[in-house]
Amino acid sequence: MAKLNSKFELLDEDIKEPRVSTKKYCSKCGSENDTSSKFCFECGNDKFYNSIEEYNEIKNNKYCINCKIKIKASVKFCPNCGKKEFVSTQEELNKLEIDKKDKLWMEKINKSQMELDGLNKVLSDLKKEVVNLANEYEKIEDEYNKKYNNLKSQLSKTNKTIEENSKSYEEQLKNLKEKKKELEIAIANINK
Repeated sequence: MAKLNSKFELLDEDIKEPRVSTKKYCSKCGSENDTSSKFCFECGNDKFYNSIEEYNEIKNNKYCINCKIKIKASVKFCPNCGKKEFVSTQEELNKLEIDKKDKLWMEKINKSQMELDGLNKVLSDLKKEVVNLANEYEKIEDEYNKKYNNLKSQLSKTNKTIEENSKSYEEQLKNLKEKKKELEIAIANINK
């Protein structure tokens, strides 16, 4: 057992604790900078990677904007879709997708706003037409009422005239009947 423990002890000694990096690497030129640096001492860039591996990963690869696959930085056209539009990092690709979605939403919002504006114009035009039709209806109704009242007045006058004429004719008829009786009596007296 002692040998076994000594082997484990050797193994434990061989395992080294990971070192905490005190360096960071410029995302533009790859220069090694202290972690406290705000700007690259070589090129003045303010973006850094935590390891040279991360820097190399970014510099040696790129992402197709169209089909979103990772390809070597030296490739000029995407082997998957044939496009020539790339970004350097997955983060840039994600941001581009978000921007694309935002743009689509803005286009949808603008389209909806234009449709709403169009509908509001149609509604406004319809309201104007309803007001015009209501005004036209009022004019027609006024004309109708005037004609109706005029005809009613004429009919009333005509009825009065007919009534008066009817009374006059009844009196004339009564007078004629009385004269007829008188004539009949006179004729009867002559014939006697």
